[in-house]
Amino acid sequence: MFDRFWLKSEGSFVDDGLVVRSSRLGFKMLQFSVRYFLRTRDVSTLSSFGAIWTILVEMFRLRSALH
Repeated sequence: MFDRFWLKSEGSFVDDGLVVRSSRLGFKMLQFSVRYFLRTRDVSTLSSFGAIWTILVEMFRLRSALH
């Protein structure tokens, strides 16, 4: 599958880019649960403006690349 496209995300949008690009190529998705360990900090790393902005920019870049 990875010889069909490049993942260009460097942040937390990488999994979404993988799902969108692979499903557009006709690959089937399988979902399963993952048990995470307890956090060592109480604050989400995705709650900062910078992290949210990066996700939005990557989302619009992916959308532009697919059209």
